[in-house]
Amino acid sequence: MTEDNADIQKIVAFENAFDHLLGIADEEGGVRGNIIVQDCLQLLHNLLNYNVSNQNFFRETSGVQRLPNLLITDPSQTAAGRNGAPPLPESEDIEWTAQHARNML
Repeated sequence: MTEDNADIQKIVAFENAFDHLLGIADEEGGVRGNIIVQDCLQLLHNLLNYNVSNQNFFRETSGVQRLPNLLITDPSQTAAGRNGAPPLPESEDIEWTAQHARNML
């Protein structure tokens, strides 16, 4: 519904969707998360793609400032991690699954 209908996109966006979607994606681990993150990012894409009104609203509501935290791959570098999660050992590689790659794209 949100992919092609600008009116529905605006209604969803102005119901605080950006804040909710970014919050859910962050709670689920950002790009290291599961299919829930992929769904949130897809909906964000649908709401922002070719919709200048929603793009301006996203910028004005600090949505852009929240994006970098979603891209962090080391859990200790997130806001939750800074409050107690140990950093990954330097020798430990972060394994990228197909889901993580889809989330990043």
